Amino acid sequence: MIGNHKVLSATLVLSFAVAGAFAQNSPGITEVRSLLREAGKLIPEIEEFQQSSAASNIAGQQVLAGDLAGALETVHSVKRPQDSTASYGFDYYGIAWTLSKTGSWRVAMDLVRDLPDDDSKAIDYLGIAESLAARGDFEHALVAARAIPTIPKASSRFADTLVGVCSQQFKAGDATAATAILKEALEAVESEQINAQGSGYTAAMWYPGAIQRLVVVGNTAAASMVLERLHRAAAEEKDPSRKAQLLRYLAASQARVGDFTAALLTARELGEREQHDAAMLTIAGEQARQGDAAGARRLVADLSAKSWSNLAVEEFAEALSKSGDSVGALDTVKRIPAPEDRAYVLAQLALQQAGRKEGGAALTAILAMENARRAGDAVNPFVFELSAVTRGILGDFPGARQIVSNLSDEHSVWPLWNLTEQLVEAGKKSDAMALAHAQEFPRARAYALLGTATSMLERIEAERTHK
Repeated sequence: MIGNHKVLSATLVLSFAVAGAFAQNSPGITEVRSLLREAGKLIPEIEEFQQSSAASNIAGQQVLAGDLAGALETVHSVKRPQDSTASYGFDYYGIAWTLSKTGSWRVAMDLVRDLPDDDSKAIDYLGIAESLAARGDFEHALVAARAIPTIPKASSRFADTLVGVCSQQFKAGDATAATAILKEALEAVESEQINAQGSGYTAAMWYPGAIQRLVVVGNTAAASMVLERLHRAAAEEKDPSRKAQLLRYLAASQARVGDFTAALLTARELGEREQHDAAMLTIAGEQARQGDAAGARRLVADLSAKSWSNLAVEEFAEALSKSGDSVGALDTVKRIPAPEDRAYVLAQLALQQAGRKEGGAALTAILAMENARRAGDAVNPFVFELSAVTRGILGDFPGARQIVSNLSDEHSVWPLWNLTEQLVEAGKKSDAMALAHAQEFPRARAYALLGTATSMLERIEAERTHK
């Protein structure tokens, strides 16, 4: 068991009380805390390799419910061998993130400060910083971010965190501050590359992810600044295999910022047909996402059948669907010959469509199940997990529960977590609680209780906000 790794002082507890004050007098909060404590007590019964993430998820909601003592009890219940040197950091992520979200960032920082200096501690600081940035507290978000470089080999985490803060600053309307933070992130990864000679680490491999995150928030100017560095890195690379990899990243990134002419020219530099076709599929997917589904289909019309891997089909079909071309998306899925593979891609697509409230989601979900039945034992059980969650989103709770009832214990956890949240959101709290308490598998029961409590908390907060 984890001992009393971090003892909170009376001052810290008092600080937290301010953040959790709304919950103290909210109707129904006692029931929420009780459900979460019940979930937390199941941690020792869960498979050991799953305990840390479960404890983090449950504890985060306990903090939001104003039960910090219960949250600490939950993370302290995670089992570890007596001689373990494993980090406690992941256990505390949910607590740290939620404390920051509710305004008690100093408490979160104090919790994380004394943890072992490893990657999980860096991720905790990342969570604190991004949580603060999301609520507009950029000053303290940067304080948390700048604690990361004190951890050995954490420069890429530091840079990732700064990009997250930069994105939120841009969304808040401060492009100048966002650019300054992005430059700091670039300096961090490029400095790490200089200091990590022979480690295999390259800043060039970090650039594409940063570009994608910046494009998502609409900061194309900042994305273009990073793109220039990626372009230079690709031009300077001498190793043929690495150069080809960088050119594929470059083509994809150029497409993401909307420069399709440059992306197509980059793709032509790829000498191998397979690499060229993969780049073209990525470019076409971006073209579809940006609204030109017809142009995207024309771009891939002459590609070899060999280039259409299942993943390529999945990504292109999703791009078409997101652009409003659901018919084209289903036609694309037909390229997959095996029913078990079609079922998987269709189930993924149906979930995305349902999340966007697209009218074609129900049909796609039906097709996924039909292909799953054709595949028989060859089908991936995750298809049924996806289908159950999709049916819940669509409001077909009997259908969702029927699918879950046929799943093995380990495959029921994620659907139950979602389904109980969906039931409470639909006004069926008693059904959610009954479903949670009917589970005998400890991890499934814990997550079903968590889903129920989470949705109840969301309703409490919504009611408080609208008063």
